[in-house]
Amino acid sequence: MSTESNDPHDSHEVPASGEQPGSTEWESKSMVPPTRSPRPLLLVSVGATLGLLVGVGSTLLVTSLDFSGNHFEAAVDDCGITAGAWARIGDDGESLSLDNRGADESSGISVDSLFCILVELEAPDSVVEEMSQTRALDGRQSADWDGIHASWAYHPDTGLDVVLSRS
Repeated sequence: MSTESNDPHDSHEVPASGEQPGSTEWESKSMVPPTRSPRPLLLVSVGATLGLLVGVGSTLLVTSLDFSGNHFEAAVDDCGITAGAWARIGDDGESLSLDNRGADESSGISVDSLFCILVELEAPDSVVEEMSQTRALDGRQSADWDGIHASWAYHPDTGLDVVLSRS
């Protein structure tokens, strides 16, 4: 029967140059243990941050979109205007025609009501200003913002007539 053991802990050898039994090479040379590179942690942090930003951005985008198809109807209602001859919803809620009262007309929506609708639809100030400054000689004008296409014409006799549609 052999008394030799293959277990390294059963070794009876004397460590070389003052090493303690069971010590590792870095302990015996008073070295600092090797450290991991911070690069993997940095990559994980950057990836998590980008994922969070994409998630939050997507959530904000989806919640800001109006999938109900009545974006124009809501603007008309919010401004207290009764849809009818002067504010016509068309194309299954995808367009809105606004007929502003001119000098020769006895009916139509007021300028304030027209601009209320533009505010509700978040028209940029630049578009509202372009509409305000349109002259009869300018002909039909147009602009686009946030998925809405607007075209308008002005004449003192017929007022500012605006057509809005989903683009």
